[in-house]
Amino acid sequence: GEMLRSTNTMSFEVDFPGMLQEKRRIFQNCGFSYSKLIDQEKRVKHVGVDLSVPGWEDELLAQGFQKEAKTVWLLEGLTGYLTDEELKQLLGIISESSAESSLIIATWITPDNPTKLGMHVN
Repeated sequence: GEMLRSTNTMSFEVDFPGMLQEKRRIFQNCGFSYSKLIDQEKRVKHVGVDLSVPGWEDELLAQGFQKEAKTVWLLEGLTGYLTDEELKQLLGIISESSAESSLIIATWITPDNPTKLGMHVN
């Protein structure tokens, strides 16, 4: 929380609505609550959408995301669940929504490195 405050940074956590609720519940059960950052300071925004369906960027913008701000995109544990077309579409939207010098960090599953998580590989 302090890093978000000291750098005037916003964090947008994008996931399915039910998953966001479950993460919040699990964190609270473990004694970690970031509700002050979400509810009072508005430093963390939960954006409940399906990233495989175009239009998710509209909800991100509605939550206060600014396309002109330098952004770090973290796609963690996502790419392996998307079809090639969905991934291409997602990366295109991210590119269109990113200011110059923005970064993307992602985990990747490849056919020569199969996963044990049951993700599909095309």
